[in-house]
Amino acid sequence: MNNLKGTLPDEVSNLGNLTWLVLEHGAVTSTIPESYGSLALLEKFDMDYQELAGPIPDAFYSLSNLKQLDLNNNTLSGTISTFIGNFKKLGFLQLHGNQMSGQIPSELGALAYLSELNVVTYVAICKDFRDFLFFVVVKD
Repeated sequence: MNNLKGTLPDEVSNLGNLTWLVLEHGAVTSTIPESYGSLALLEKFDMDYQELAGPIPDAFYSLSNLKQLDLNNNTLSGTISTFIGNFKKLGFLQLHGNQMSGQIPSELGALAYLSELNVVTYVAICKDFRDFLFFVVVKD
């Protein structure tokens, strides 16, 4: 837990060597800046239990080195973009406790390293039952 408050500064995107960005359990009230998509070396983005709102910006999905994305318990809205398939190294995805909705993209099935997935409160429209089973049973 921390006492950090305010918004996420765009200037963080100037940290070209940043590999981890972790700000858990605070009061950051912001959207995820589009400029964070330029953090090419970022492997871990963990901002759970904040007050992040709005959709995950499309530019964020260009983070091809991302291995862990933890955005649970915020007020994020929108959908999981089909661009999620760009996260080729992603092994951990937590999006539960948000206000996201829409269809679960089939591109999640291409994430070969994904071993932990929690989108429990994600309201989704699945094309068929097999899509739903993919989401429920990710690990062997």
